[in-house]
Amino acid sequence: MASDAIFTTTLVNPATAAPFETIAQSSLEQVDDAIARAVTAQRSWAALAPAARAQALRDFATVVGGAVEELAVLEVVNSGHPITQARWEAGHVRDVLNYYAAAPERMLGSRSPSLAALTSPSLSRSASSGSSFRGTFR
Repeated sequence: MASDAIFTTTLVNPATAAPFETIAQSSLEQVDDAIARAVTAQRSWAALAPAARAQALRDFATVVGGAVEELAVLEVVNSGHPITQARWEAGHVRDVLNYYAAAPERMLGSRSPSLAALTSPSLSRSASSGSSFRGTFR
């Protein structure tokens, strides 16, 4: 098998069995190159100050948040998930990015706006019991 041969995979919507995209498979050389670039990128990432990493994660979360519908539609076609579940998943990715962006602040004892939004307004002490909490995310 020649290393420059092009192999493809057809992606199929599991809900309809209809093909929706044909993609080229990566060669071993392309995979090796991607791994080498990832190693270099990780070193650059590790060299960033925690605040810069946090800002990069928040910027990524903003992009994901702006593309929730597009990401949800892709997930529906690719995996067959219901659209409401796919929207939740995309929103959850955004929320997880924001949560981990706040990790440096939590280590220092401060709170980011994203963490405060998840905890303060959404948790309320139950009137019937001083020790139980009811939590709902908005």
